[in-house]
Amino acid sequence: MKHIFIGGTSFTGSTLIGLILGTIPGVANVGESNWLVPRLGEADASPKLWNGYEGMEQCRLCGSACKVWTKKFRMDLQRDPADWFERVAARLGTNVLVSSEKETPFINALDPQKRYTALILFREPRQFWSSIRKRPWRQDTIQQATRRWATAYKHFVEDTYHPEGGKIFMNVDAFQTQPEQRLRILLKLLGMEGNIESVLRYWESQQHYVGGNFNVYQELEKKGAASLALRPPEALSLSAKEHDFIQNHEADEIYQRLLNQTPGLSERVAAATR
Repeated sequence: MKHIFIGGTSFTGSTLIGLILGTIPGVANVGESNWLVPRLGEADASPKLWNGYEGMEQCRLCGSACKVWTKKFRMDLQRDPADWFERVAARLGTNVLVSSEKETPFINALDPQKRYTALILFREPRQFWSSIRKRPWRQDTIQQATRRWATAYKHFVEDTYHPEGGKIFMNVDAFQTQPEQRLRILLKLLGMEGNIESVLRYWESQQHYVGGNFNVYQELEKKGAASLALRPPEALSLSAKEHDFIQNHEADEIYQRLLNQTPGLSERVAAATR
């Protein structure tokens, strides 16, 4: 069984890329599999106590009536998480599983042996902050958001992080700018094949997945190709103070290191301003 772990931070395209890869025949996307049981503890990534199936994150395709993510299967996972991803893959009937836990405490708790290929998604840190500040329910300051971004990616680029299947880094800003070209490169690196045009029409596929970006769900419910098709990143509208803070933060140096990874997927994209 081949497992592709999508790593990164929130609001970096993990839901989108998971859905795109899950459209490929023979590949199944589970989303954020750690939501299959009560949310894993942030500190030690251990499963919390079962608080009731009805209150759990449900399948985005079927809801609580899902015949794949049943109460029994999920409770069995919680009682004994051994061979977590193998069991999830078998449940979905696939030999190639994509999951998007994003954070290493979660993925390492579920697969301590790191038997996966890591697909690390990143955006330019100013684009990341621009996404955060547009969401009124988020209370992050620019200092908190930038520090979290830098901490996550500093870990991923270190040589001490070496999953069994290796690491692939992809600039999501670049992917959105040239999706067909970047997708061909990504599939080749992952050893996958698929019709590029069909794969990019990800909204037409039906996938049993949990967790992820709520805005993507809303767009999927509309089923409108015009709203779901990939578009280049929006122009930045940051103040000079915000721009200068990020430029002078260690995040900018880490971003330069990310750009040197995985040729063909990690090039810089000029950020337009408005």
